[in-house]
Amino acid sequence: MSGEHEEQSEASSQEPDPNGVRWFRENSIPIAGVILIALVLCLLRHYGFVNKESTEVIKNLVETAAVVIGAGWAYFKFVKGRIFRASLVPLVTGRLMVLDGGVYLAVTIQIKNVGQSKIDLALE
Repeated sequence: MSGEHEEQSEASSQEPDPNGVRWFRENSIPIAGVILIALVLCLLRHYGFVNKESTEVIKNLVETAAVVIGAGWAYFKFVKGRIFRASLVPLVTGRLMVLDGGVYLAVTIQIKNVGQSKIDLALE
């Protein structure tokens, strides 16, 4: 029973996930900006400064911006970032060795996957 209590106290005293904290710290300004814009639009709509036609225009602009930003992100993520594309870079090196009066060439071949896709090699 005391082992369970110790595990619970350790779990409650743990630090927050550093990746989540870092992500929130890096993105807190855009998140706050979106919340502020939404709040201002809600206040304007509530007090009658914004009518149905202008909210429709704002909605269309936001949707258009979202599509353009999403397309740009997808382009850089998948095309420029070489994700899900086989990108093998070969490296061939060699050196000459003299052994017992004979000249030999020792060759080293390496293949490096610079993309993020999984590549299965047929070794037969």
